[in-house]
Amino acid sequence: MIPSHCRRALGVLVLAAALLAPRAGRAYEYSVEILVEDDDDVNQLYYDGEITEDERDRLLTLLLAKVDLNRATRDELYELPGFTWRIADAIIERRGKGGNIKTVDSIADIEGMTPEILAQARPFLTARSPEEERPYELVSKTGGIGRVNASDPAFYELLRARAYEHASAGVVVTARPMIGDIYGAAPGATLSAQAYETRPDLTHFYAAWDGPRIAALAGSYRVGYGLRLTLDNTRMSRPNGFIPNEGLYQNNLSGRLSPIDGFVGAIVKARYLPVARGWFELSTFGSWWDKDLYFTNVAYERGGGDPYIVDSDTGASIPYPTLRDVLRERIGGGNASYFLSRRIGVGVTGYYGDYKLNLDAPGVKMAVSSRYPEDRTTFGAVGFNARAGFGPVDSAAEVAVNDRGAPAVLAVAWYEPTARLQLIPSFRYYSPSYDNPYARGEADLDKYLGNMARDELGGRVRAIYKATRWLRVMAEANLWHGENPPYYDDNGQVVGTTGGGAKNNLKGLLRVDFRPTAKEVIAVWGAAHDKDLAHGGRGLSYADGSGMRWYYAVMARTTRLKRFTFAVMFKHIFEDTTAFTDRFDQTWYAWARVNLALRGTQIAARFQYYDQYIDPLPARTRNGRECDFEDAGFAGDPVPASCRGESYTSFFVQARQRLWSGAAAKLRVEWQHFTDDRAKWRPLDVPGPPRDEVLIKGYFVAQF
Repeated sequence: MIPSHCRRALGVLVLAAALLAPRAGRAYEYSVEILVEDDDDVNQLYYDGEITEDERDRLLTLLLAKVDLNRATRDELYELPGFTWRIADAIIERRGKGGNIKTVDSIADIEGMTPEILAQARPFLTARSPEEERPYELVSKTGGIGRVNASDPAFYELLRARAYEHASAGVVVTARPMIGDIYGAAPGATLSAQAYETRPDLTHFYAAWDGPRIAALAGSYRVGYGLRLTLDNTRMSRPNGFIPNEGLYQNNLSGRLSPIDGFVGAIVKARYLPVARGWFELSTFGSWWDKDLYFTNVAYERGGGDPYIVDSDTGASIPYPTLRDVLRERIGGGNASYFLSRRIGVGVTGYYGDYKLNLDAPGVKMAVSSRYPEDRTTFGAVGFNARAGFGPVDSAAEVAVNDRGAPAVLAVAWYEPTARLQLIPSFRYYSPSYDNPYARGEADLDKYLGNMARDELGGRVRAIYKATRWLRVMAEANLWHGENPPYYDDNGQVVGTTGGGAKNNLKGLLRVDFRPTAKEVIAVWGAAHDKDLAHGGRGLSYADGSGMRWYYAVMARTTRLKRFTFAVMFKHIFEDTTAFTDRFDQTWYAWARVNLALRGTQIAARFQYYDQYIDPLPARTRNGRECDFEDAGFAGDPVPASCRGESYTSFFVQARQRLWSGAAAKLRVEWQHFTDDRAKWRPLDVPGPPRDEVLIKGYFVAQF
């Protein structure tokens, strides 16, 4: 039986769906427009807080792999920004009439396609015609990133080769700051390793065959199925198989480079195996690899006050380390699916794995904050998924059980009666004990004990309405109940609780895009998240799980001047913090950006001012430092200087130049100037906080 308060919550969602469902609308999966050219632009959206980590990873994957209009499945087309099921079906229907899609721009006349949607999707698309393909292709991308005031830049080389349509191979080699091998320690002693220095690393590698009936890969890959409830690390919303893992994160804040996590081993998929009606697809995979972990994911019981890990040569503490090859993970599994059509099908997915920490030190174990189970070294799940689509309605659901017998359920529907409307309701239930490290539910990305969307019962509804040529509205309501139960030690004993008991969470989003002319757009949007509907008032903490956070933002953009795009944005954030008992904490930022597009050249520049009110980092406000007993800070500022967050201005300029057919170079320089110089920052940054930082990054890519 569903508790009464949850029935009421679901009732509210149903009512919201009815109120939000107008006569016409259009799909728009992302909460902001995705106008990007490369990974720099995607990362900027993420660091500005405009897209989630999951959306960033999805967009980076799409940029790297590209979606081929002549080969992509219905699910793969739907991943593209602004695309709907109706657009995906129209593309498949067009190429099925005997001709290939020659260019990306040739889909501009498809029903529901607009210049705005095509502009968003173009960087992620390609249109390869089989009869025009060369027998081989080689792509090389060489790049680097680093801060001028640091001595540890990072570099990468990506090579990808394709031969005779179905064969491909790739390798990614990096040279980046990493610590050395970790040395064992006596009970309670500090771990040690060679300190950070730029070290070479074979980061990703693979060889693959992508045939019409058999697809196989050996090396680095990511895999997922269904609604991602049982197994997924592809970062796609509707995965059905594997993709080569070639991805890298480039952190524009720290100047660091890191690989996107995945599996290393082998996978084989048999697809389009015909039967009397429909077809079968079968997959099996295995992975055995040593992985890096950030130090917060590994708990180490050592002497009180001792450093976590020190330089084996000097004995100095190594700050914020990523531990190399500390997790040995072994996984095996597979999927069997039957499809009656591209809209109707069922599937079963299962996997099982274990892990071992490669650290020779007593007292080392997986931390509670890790996504891996905190009370055992084995894990796995099995799940059943189904999809069905008829007319304007598509639906999908998945039910899964993990290795300890805990269940999870996710169901989603898409209602698209016209090219101008989409309504997306979803329902989810994650048992508190569903500690599946490879579940990535799409409805919400709330975390409990390191796992995505664990410990929830709730639902979400999203509606997109294209009222007229110049007005579009998107709204979302997301309501769920969380139990916040105990967590356990290695012996299965309760050692603590998280979040202080059961809570009802509410998220809401509203965005309005106004286009007064074909060359101007004004967007206004806002979002709110209340982590406990039973409580209100100030003196709460959003970070600790009992308060509220909301924001509003305004953006305006014009292309009135030929070849120029000019945009400005302002965002104002309000957040509960225990530092204030009578008002919200406030943070705001504003930026202005200009883009210039010439023949073969693209130049962009952006200026930003950022003002953080209360510093939210626990490391700087713990031990009772709640700003209520310290001296006041800046003149006229009610917030003490030691508790106020950083304020800075930043400016970047970047240029991308096409050199010849298939070759281009990119350079980006960013300067960040901190507008305050307080002693509170000096002990917390090593070797001390520079007041000015300069980031340089770039790449050269060539196709042969």
